[in-house]
Amino acid sequence: MKGVLSTIAFVLMLAAAIAVLLGPKLIHALDRGEVTVSVEALGPGFAPQSRNLVIRGARLDAAHAVDFTKTDEQGRTKDRKTYLPLVEADWSSARPVRALYATPTWAGYGLDEVLRRAELRGTLRTVLWEAPPADVLDRLREAGLTIAEGAVLVDERP
Repeated sequence: MKGVLSTIAFVLMLAAAIAVLLGPKLIHALDRGEVTVSVEALGPGFAPQSRNLVIRGARLDAAHAVDFTKTDEQGRTKDRKTYLPLVEADWSSARPVRALYATPTWAGYGLDEVLRRAELRGTLRTVLWEAPPADVLDRLREAGLTIAEGAVLVDERP
């Protein structure tokens, strides 16, 4: 009996650990909605009905773009993204950045086309530990920008 209870406890702990690790992926995969928002709504405390966003009235600040590459233990590239401040049309660098927009940085990817879009589509990354990478925030601060406490990340989606 003791062995059976130990096995059940182990299986339950393993299932809970997997659920926590995959939590953000599961939540985003199950989110079938879409919400249209203005860039002014983004930032700390923003909690829309869906994390799939259509953002209007925004611009991407290409002057402060940060290219970021994740590598594995062997130094192989796992992911490459460009992070851009997602700001109001009349924004100036004297105002804080409340949101960042992440877009792929692979060869042949049309960043210029993304910069010209009238509306941006993305997934709000605020589930559990999701946030803009600390290294990216540090580089933006080094470039002289003020980052709002609790700034959010929006990952581009088609």
